[in-house]
Amino acid sequence: MNEIDPPPKDPDPDKPEPDKPDSDKRGSDEPRLEAEKGESSRQDEQLAQEIRERLLRLEGLSRLYPESVGAAAFGDGTAIKNQFNVPQGGRIYHADGDITFGPTAQEQRPEPIPLTEDELARLDPEYLVVTDTLTTLVEAMRPGRVYGLAGPPGSGRTTLARAALARFGTRPQVVTLPGGTDPRRLRLADAKAETGYLIDAGDADWTRSKNQAVFQHLTHLATQAKCVFVVLLDERAHLTPVQRSTYVVSHLAPHAIRVFERCLAYGLRDQGRFEADRQARRLAEHQRIREELDSDTRPREAYALAMSVLKRLRQGRDLDEVINEVCDERPFRLRERAQSLLAPGGPAVSADKDLWSQARESIYRRSFLLALAVLDGKSMVTITAAALRLAKKVDAERESPASAETTWSAFDETLSGWLEYAHAEDDHVKDDHQDEGAERRIRLRVPALVPVILDVAWHNHPTVRGPLIDWLSDLTQDDDTQVRIAAAQAIGKLAGYDYTAIDEEFIQPWARAYRVAGHRLAAWALETAALEARSAAPRVRKRLRTWARGTLPQRSVAVRAYATSLGLMDIGDTLSGLRGIAGTAHADLRTQAARAMAELALSGVHREIVRELADWTRAGNTGLRVAAVEAMLRLAVATLDHEPDRPLLLGMLVEGEARVRAEIAQLWRNALADQRGRAWPSFGMWARHADTDPELIPLLGDLVAGLGADPRLRRALRFYLSWWRDRVISAATANTFLAYLDRRSP
Repeated sequence: MNEIDPPPKDPDPDKPEPDKPDSDKRGSDEPRLEAEKGESSRQDEQLAQEIRERLLRLEGLSRLYPESVGAAAFGDGTAIKNQFNVPQGGRIYHADGDITFGPTAQEQRPEPIPLTEDELARLDPEYLVVTDTLTTLVEAMRPGRVYGLAGPPGSGRTTLARAALARFGTRPQVVTLPGGTDPRRLRLADAKAETGYLIDAGDADWTRSKNQAVFQHLTHLATQAKCVFVVLLDERAHLTPVQRSTYVVSHLAPHAIRVFERCLAYGLRDQGRFEADRQARRLAEHQRIREELDSDTRPREAYALAMSVLKRLRQGRDLDEVINEVCDERPFRLRERAQSLLAPGGPAVSADKDLWSQARESIYRRSFLLALAVLDGKSMVTITAAALRLAKKVDAERESPASAETTWSAFDETLSGWLEYAHAEDDHVKDDHQDEGAERRIRLRVPALVPVILDVAWHNHPTVRGPLIDWLSDLTQDDDTQVRIAAAQAIGKLAGYDYTAIDEEFIQPWARAYRVAGHRLAAWALETAALEARSAAPRVRKRLRTWARGTLPQRSVAVRAYATSLGLMDIGDTLSGLRGIAGTAHADLRTQAARAMAELALSGVHREIVRELADWTRAGNTGLRVAAVEAMLRLAVATLDHEPDRPLLLGMLVEGEARVRAEIAQLWRNALADQRGRAWPSFGMWARHADTDPELIPLLGDLVAGLGADPRLRRALRFYLSWWRDRVISAATANTFLAYLDRRSP
């Protein structure tokens, strides 16, 4: 027995039987969910499985959607922060990884998002290409003015506008309004003095018709509040000559080479300004870079190239190798490479063989390439076996039989030949120090090819679609979780191309069946579909809102989908859906709702999750209280990547205000009252933190004292603290907490 586990004897043998969760009003005649094979009932094993699934899911998404660093500063629409809905009309703004909660209101109101220190540093003139447009805009900045900045997407409009606004007033504050905000709905109360407001109009309807009233309204607000507005307009905006002369500044994109150089200087600033400038100029003068960044290259692309170069140079790699590599991985070149590899008669065939043999060889090698695109990084056996199954399905589409003169045989197909063709590598061969018994894994040498290959295969080769769908369906039945996740994510990516067809083929059948395995597949696929296509995201969000109140299988899909990034699309819908699902009598749905709450907390909305869970503990619904216990079992031990040694909630207790601490105490009160005693080991772990960090003792002591106000918990706390003394925590710490318990208890 682990010493932190509860002792064998119950400290209170007179505890009543656990409450029965509220009944599910949908009736008891509905079939039960079919649990997934190999699913563990042990708490520690469940948590380990959840962590593994999260890592595999995120790893797969990172292959399908490599981080687009170029969008961070020079892309349009990215500086305009993402905004998520929260209950009672509040808002959450997501600003470069930081979550800011907006105020509760009856309707959406804009909430200021001040620039971070890093963002302000990035807008220093030293790291910008100062153009005539920027100079004109900065010099014209004065209270009461409205400017329209017109130019094409990707040309650096957002960065230029932010740079100009950051120089407005004595205390720079830039407020970005969410995409889709209608300026006509802004009120005087929304505007503050000495503040610059950035509105990305995009292709909003009001920009396509007469809109003088919009500019007049913004001018009135700016004059009254002594602020300034900059509106980003595209080149199709309907503007009169008077408007163009009064409001509009035409944006001329800076040359890509200069953008590339200044981005490098910012990235190398830790080496000192002189050295950063010297290295940035040297890199910008490289012949290959000058060939790549011509006059037609947009700033967004130059920034992306600079960040890719920096990332690889920090790995200590050769300069020429790095530059050639990043240039070869530009999107249009990747697509050309994928088209060449998948094209008939391309590098996949041997010219010295008869036509039937060439076709056969081509099928095998291109099937291997597609298998790599879906299963990149998996074992050699897994990928090659999957490639052979796909080749068989593709070959079945051919009508011509082998001729008597054919020279092909199965022995002609070799792994080395497939690897060479696909530009892939076997890590067993690459790593001389790898253990002999280690599993051999195969990867594309250029990971960025993964999503491009799938895209080209689907759009350029229509006859492959049928075999590809059939093959992916087979992969979703694989015993290996990582294969099933990869297959579901590939299906989700295809849904971004043809949502209706993939929905009918896969997602709807999964959501009609009672197999939990299918519900997990549907959740993974829906997440990828929403990431793949903006048009799919609203459909997915609407579907989850409906399914959260639907049949048992539909609720099972929805609760699992809410545990992914889909849960952040509209956090208000998510929390409402999870509350309804957790309140049912179905134990698996409650467990999954608890898991979703923990996953969302780790995604950055921990304050809102803690508040919602505290409400669940006070609800009259037993199912909600039980779900809150299960969520607390996860959150009490969950850590963030940047702070792996301290639980997330313990950090919130240390840094939080009185309300947050009260909510965390309420979660502990509910969890420790659980009849099964599952939360006590986690509470003991918190107590153990006080041994290494004495500053925690007053906070945890107050927590112990507050919990001890409940007579039952007071007896249990006294029992466990005494049991843990010299077993889990030091005697001094245990005695201190016991003193808090005695001093503060009634």
